[in-house]
Amino acid sequence: MDKQIENAKLIVRYPSKGKSVKFISTRGAKISLNEPLIEKLEKLFGIKGYYTNLKEGEIDNSTIIAGYHNLYKIEQSFRITKNVLQTIPVFHYKEEPINFIY
Repeated sequence: MDKQIENAKLIVRYPSKGKSVKFISTRGAKISLNEPLIEKLEKLFGIKGYYTNLKEGEIDNSTIIAGYHNLYKIEQSFRITKNVLQTIPVFHYKEEPINFIY
């Protein structure tokens, strides 16, 4: 994050080198550092959140966190299966190849 802020400060100082950067706000031709965004992200730095479609009280937070911690096992098994079987997605646009496979 510090490197991104430094890049944003350089772009504010030298606008000719400008490109789209997270911590810059533009109003017309004026380029400035987005201080409120920097302050917000510094407050939230290190905090991790979990999104779920469950309503509050349906399940406790520790169960949700444990489920997300186990998610990597599922992703790892898909990667292993894909590598072992050397599978790649195949897209068919005509009915004949689809019928041939089955």
